Amino acid sequence: MKLLISFIDRLPIARKLLLLGILILPTIGVPTYLQLKSSLNAVSAASIEQAGLESARALLSLIQLTLQHRAQAATLLGGNNTVAAGREATRAAMDQAIARIDQDLKARARRPDMMRAWESAVANWREIAAAVDARKLSDKESTMRHTEIIEQYLSLLDLLLDDTGLALDSEVGTHYLVRAALVSLPKATATLSLTRSRGAGILARGEASPTERAMLASLANAASDQADDLGKAFDKAFHAEPELSAALADELDRANTSIRAALDLATREIVSADAIHYAAIDYIKTFTGALDPLFALEARALDSLTAQLDLRSNRVHRAMLVQVGLLGMMLLIAIVLSSIVVRRITGPLRNALALANRVADGDLTSHIEVATTDETGQLMQALKAMNSSLASMVARIRAGAETISTGSAQIAAGNTDLSSRTEEQAASLEESAANMIQLTSTVRHNTESARQGNTLAAHASEIAARGGEVVGRVVHTMRDISNSSTKVANITATIESIAFQTNILALNAAVEAARAGEQGRGFAVVASEVRNLAQRAATAAKEIKNLINESVDHVTTGTEHVDEAGRTINEVVSAVRRVADLMGEIAAASDEQHKGIEQVNSAVVQMDQVTQQNAALVEQATAATQSMSEQAVLLKRAVDVFKVSDGYLVAS
Repeated sequence: MKLLISFIDRLPIARKLLLLGILILPTIGVPTYLQLKSSLNAVSAASIEQAGLESARALLSLIQLTLQHRAQAATLLGGNNTVAAGREATRAAMDQAIARIDQDLKARARRPDMMRAWESAVANWREIAAAVDARKLSDKESTMRHTEIIEQYLSLLDLLLDDTGLALDSEVGTHYLVRAALVSLPKATATLSLTRSRGAGILARGEASPTERAMLASLANAASDQADDLGKAFDKAFHAEPELSAALADELDRANTSIRAALDLATREIVSADAIHYAAIDYIKTFTGALDPLFALEARALDSLTAQLDLRSNRVHRAMLVQVGLLGMMLLIAIVLSSIVVRRITGPLRNALALANRVADGDLTSHIEVATTDETGQLMQALKAMNSSLASMVARIRAGAETISTGSAQIAAGNTDLSSRTEEQAASLEESAANMIQLTSTVRHNTESARQGNTLAAHASEIAARGGEVVGRVVHTMRDISNSSTKVANITATIESIAFQTNILALNAAVEAARAGEQGRGFAVVASEVRNLAQRAATAAKEIKNLINESVDHVTTGTEHVDEAGRTINEVVSAVRRVADLMGEIAAASDEQHKGIEQVNSAVVQMDQVTQQNAALVEQATAATQSMSEQAVLLKRAVDVFKVSDGYLVAS
């Protein structure tokens, strides 16, 4: 089903309509074909009946000749040679009739049994003719053999009527006329002719046995009954076709009158007669006079039947020609109307297709005229409205595309600037994040250092305290040294005094030694040495004094310094304690600062991430804006493909 729908969808409208016509054609064509076939069958049947009627006419003529030959042969075989020449002429005519019928049946016969019956009848005839020529048959045997051949001919006539359709003619009048002219009339003629032959033989012999009289009476009665049946058959034909009465009624009356007269003669002169003395030739003439009206009636009936068949054939031919003409005219009208309808359908569709192609090519300047109000006209009206709407829309799109192109260019420039700034901000934030990380590390290190400094400050405070104590002890020691130095200075002064006195004593000793002379020389030397020692001792004492003074000065200075150092140490201890306190506070502050810096660092990192994301979004926005700008340019170029009337451009 899908393949069929797909196939139909691919077909153009004209071919779809053609396909529809082809599909509709059987609904029209089949009845038309059946009607034409019926008409052709009627024409063919009429032609076959006409041909069959000609064959039947020839066969009836052969039967008449056979009847005539039967009578002549019976007369000849009964001893009357006066009919010999007439019999020969009749035989020659029969041979010619047989040749014509044989040729006709071979050309037209459709039933094999009919040809077999015909060939059998012809063979019997030739055998009888030869026997009559040789005088090998009696008149009774000849009559009987002729009667058998006539019966074969009549059976062949029935087969011919069946084969050609005359026996079952569709028209009532023709049917009854066929039954009367080709069935009843030949039988009545054959019976009457047999009565003539039998009676002629009896009269020729001049005697008749009771059996022959009874047989002749039976034949006369049969002929009378057949004459009655013949009248009834013609009456039916006259009732069905009243015009036949005018043509055949008189002949039928004459035939009935002649038959009654001949049958009365046979009854009076042979069946009921005491003695047989009526002349055979007169008997034959009387019966021949009775048969001639039958033959004339047969001829007139066949002429009427031929006229009816010709009239029917002409009528059927005319009806068929009228049907063919009407069908041809209807077909021509249908073709013309179909062509007009197809053109009226496909024309607007082609115009619509051309318009669609022009629209596809961008030409919206087409001027559309709608000439119809049917579906194709509605389609063209819709296409006209569509073309107008497209033109207006394209004009608006073109203006909008230009605005979008300008705006997108400005947005792209702004996004580019924003992107660069965002990138700078991202770089700065990244650097700040790095600095914050470094600062965090530094603060962490400072915190650790502050903690260590606090520990060291506490330890230094303890050391400073111990140093203060040591300095205190040093101050006391320096004071003791100062006191000892004072004592040493006093001792040195004493030593100096002693050295001075010794020097004086030595001087005095020298003076005394000098005064002693040589004796005192040794003492002088000793005194000199003592003096030298005293001088050196004095000098040393002075030096020691100086040194002690310096030492005292230094000790004093040192004491002062130590005092000052003690005060300083105390201040240092206080300062170290304060430093320790400050270092503790610094450590706590550094810890808080570390936590705050970590939070700031986390915030800066988040800001950096957000800034990076913003930078990416700005880049995406820039790319999107550039893409939008490019799309706007492409849209403008695409819209520029359309040709729009100036009125739409002004309106837009």
